[in-house]
Amino acid sequence: MNLAVRSMEREDVGAVLDLIHKLALNEDSEEMVARVFTATTHSMQEHGFSESPAFECRIAEFERNGAKTIVGIVIFYQTYSSYTSRLGLYIEDLFVEAAARGKGAGRALLQEVARIAQDRACTRVDLAVLSSNPARGFYHRLGFQHRTPFLFYRLTDSSIGSLAEGTSEDSNAFHFRDPEAGGEWLTASVNPPDDGLSELERSDAAIAVVTEFSDCFNARDIQGVEACLQFPHLILSGEKLSTWDGPGAMTAADFDALANGSGWYRSVYHRIDPILTSPRKVHLVVEYSRETRDGFEISRHRNVWTVTFEFGRWGIKQRSY
Repeated sequence: MNLAVRSMEREDVGAVLDLIHKLALNEDSEEMVARVFTATTHSMQEHGFSESPAFECRIAEFERNGAKTIVGIVIFYQTYSSYTSRLGLYIEDLFVEAAARGKGAGRALLQEVARIAQDRACTRVDLAVLSSNPARGFYHRLGFQHRTPFLFYRLTDSSIGSLAEGTSEDSNAFHFRDPEAGGEWLTASVNPPDDGLSELERSDAAIAVVTEFSDCFNARDIQGVEACLQFPHLILSGEKLSTWDGPGAMTAADFDALANGSGWYRSVYHRIDPILTSPRKVHLVVEYSRETRDGFEISRHRNVWTVTFEFGRWGIKQRSY
């Protein structure tokens, strides 16, 4: 079985679109994808084969006994760095069929992008990835570096129009990702009192608290864990709400029960993403797995946590499981 990488042709657009749709389903629910996925073969051909194409696509293809099968794609376009006054490439999509993973297709596609970047004297190749994506290790091994502390921002349809027409909301409004709108950042009409901090500063503070909580929890440091919480502290498990009025609700026996019941040794946090920010408050999606001492994943959990600024410090106010 031979692997080849080639440019997309017009007759490939249908197959490429199918792979893009599969990638979307990997990242979001079927309902959400149905709401926001508007690409068509016509739009792909229009934007990919015009006199000034909006994007380029390379295809990974396996050949066996004369039969060729498309198993992966990489879609990218050219960018520009004002710092270096040089060109760059941005990878919009990289996807390999599940059955073809581990056979070199992903690496071959990225190697082709690197060759193109080299031929065009580009100084960088960028991509964005979900914090929970297990392929992050693959990118690191190829030499990609996580560009902390940068955060990814996006202006979408209605917000573009509002900004262009000078009718965008006041900066004191709070912003959130709405799953019903495809995970887009939206702006609410309520304007809480300003706290003098930017969204980035609030988000960084909230992420730092959750990270400290994780470290203390794994160290079984009860005082350290409690120092990361706000009291009263709320825990919403299913429909059941529990309230910790103050320190002392957690004991060493809780860690022993977790370890003895499942073999838990540590929790590994894969995703800490702000989804809503307002003055003195940040909501985050927190995804973590519980692992044994030898690294076996026992379970994986996705929660929504709320971090607030009270009594002169940031702390975790609520955890919703």
